[in-house]
Amino acid sequence: PAAAAGATGCEAECVYDGWAATCRSRIDWSQKHDFQDRGQSACRLAHSTVLGQCSVCTTCNTEDVGCPADGPGAAAAAPVSDEATAVKPYDCDNGEANGWSAGKQTWCCMQEQKACPR
Repeated sequence: PAAAAGATGCEAECVYDGWAATCRSRIDWSQKHDFQDRGQSACRLAHSTVLGQCSVCTTCNTEDVGCPADGPGAAAAAPVSDEATAVKPYDCDNGEANGWSAGKQTWCCMQEQKACPR
């Protein structure tokens, strides 16, 4: 279902890179496409990435989107900008940028100012 105007939490509408979707939808998509090989960490990594992209999503909690409460990746619930505690979903110093996934390129550009489109 579409998010109602003024929706909050995981149903808030995030407009990123010209596309509008709810925070929940973005997290779900990122989990399945950007972090599919990360097992139980995928949900929390996707959540962290989306929060870095859309400030309206800060009231969307990992529990609300069904992320595992503990286990691998639990530390990734910390904000991406808090380098002391955050788990980085990508190694922005590894590999050639032209071979990176769209998710990795976006994250590395936004968080580490690497591989940004010119």
